[in-house]
This record gives sequence, C-alpha cells and structure tokens, in this order.
Amino acid sequence: MFEFDSEKVDSRIFVVGCSRSGTTLLQTLIASHPKITTFPETHFFWKTVGRNYITKLITWMGLSTMREMGVLSAILKKFELPHLGHRIPTQPIKYQECVEIYLSVLDEIATNRDAKVAWVEKTPKHIFEVSWIMKYVPNAKIIHIARDGREVVSSIVKRSRDHPNQFKRQGIRYASSLWNKTIKISQQYVGEKNNHILRYEDLVSNTHKVMTEVGNFLDLSYSNINFNKREAAYTNAVKRSEPWKRNVANKINNRNSKFDKIFTEKEKRYINKKLKSNVFYDFKNI
Repeated sequence: MFEFDSEKVDSRIFVVGCSRSGTTLLQTLIASHPKITTFPETHFFWKTVGRNYITKLITWMGLSTMREMGVLSAILKKFELPHLGHRIPTQPIKYQECVEIYLSVLDEIATNRDAKVAWVEKTPKHIFEVSWIMKYVPNAKIIHIARDGREVVSSIVKRSRDHPNQFKRQGIRYASSLWNKTIKISQQYVGEKNNHILRYEDLVSNTHKVMTEVGNFLDLSYSNINFNKREAAYTNAVKRSEPWKRNVANKINNRNSKFDKIFTEKEKRYINKKLKSNVFYDFKNI
C-alpha cells in the first residue's frame, strides 16, 4: 500500500503569478541553490481542482474522479517515470490521496537528484489555487511574483502572435483581464503566513538583494550563488517545446519595454484604462 512521507523534503516551494510575469526566471533563480531542484510545469492543482462548479464542489468535499488519475498519469509521462505508474489507482480515491501521490513523485525526483532537500514547482495558473495548495501540501512555501501590467499584457500578446497554435485568442482584453485577476489574488496574500511576494522589476534590478529576502523566507542562504549560471535549473525547468522561454537562459537584465513597440497609441490608452491600480502598481496618473 502506498504511504506518503510528509517530511521527506524540507520545503515544497510553489512559484505563482500571472503568465509572463517572470515566473520562469524566478523559478530558475530559486533552483540555483544546491539544495533545491525543479521541474517543468505540472498544472496539477489547476487541472484537478477544476474550472466549473461541479468539479470544485467534488474537490471541496474531499473526493476525486478519474480526471485526477489522468492528470497524474500525464505527469509521470512528462517526467518519464513510468516505473511509478503503480502508484496511480484504477478507481477514484480521496483528493488528499491524489495530492499525496503527486507530491511523492516530486519528492522522489528531488531526493534522487544529489539528495536535494527541497523542490520548486512553477505553474503560473496555480495562483488561482493558492488556498488549495496551503490546505493540502505539507511544508508548502508560496512565492508570488508581480510585474507591471503593461509589460505583462505586451508579453502575452506578443507570445500569442509569435506562437498562435499554442496560444489562441490571447489578445489585449484577455491579457488585461488575466493580469487584473491574478494581481488581485496576490494582493490578498500580502503578510500571510508561508506566502512571500516580490516584484519582477526589483528582482532584475537588484537580484542579490531580492534573492537574499527569498532565502530568508525559505531559511536558505543565496549569498554565494552565481545567478548568471543557471544552466542546470533551466534544463530541468524548461521543455524544448517552450521556445518562448528561451531568453530566461540569458544574463539577467531589465529588458526593453515591449509596450511602446507593439501597440498603437489607441491600444496603449485602452490598456492603461483597463488595468486596475493595486498595492504593487498605480495606473491612476498614467
């Protein structure tokens, strides 16, 4: 019978935030620590909690469906771990048990990689499932990253234009709405236990200072880490099928704004009007 060891790793770290906010960069910076490993996006909580009322109700009741079994199987396939397939039951089980199977897979990868004591998982849409992560994951640490909404909208729209087959119908309205929703959630977790929030602009302009603060949150030291050498972390985090993430492997810098380059004046006015001010960014005087 499968048994989950909640203390097998010291920390289970989740990076969340709006897509194109620097989540992959932050992921690789965190995983630059010799005691931390990482993986490609798993989408586990986003896919298992469900986007409609019925599936959310089932999960809230602590139950599961065959949907969760399929998500677990897909994760094993992505990570090329077919020998762990015996852990996935052939019939629905309690949702807590599904989470434990998921965590056990990540724990095993971490402890098999030079005895790492922690791991970091990054799925931007897990920003919508922070409460579920806090409820079901032992030793969870959640790090939110926020970025200027104008740059996020620019990056989402440009990615959609460059890769239309993977990102359909992700225009200005979609990107603005997504940023507003995600930044509102992060704002709600300011000061909350086991949650740490940082801004992309601060991360790229003063990387060592911000990562020292991240290290304090994680009870780890980043003082001797060379953040420009993140090859191993990048290889573990980014799949070959994700070319839009390639610039993460480059030297850290505050890249030139896309906002003024790809939008017309009318589009820029519309975006500035759509984005809502919050504790991180103020658009009232733009």
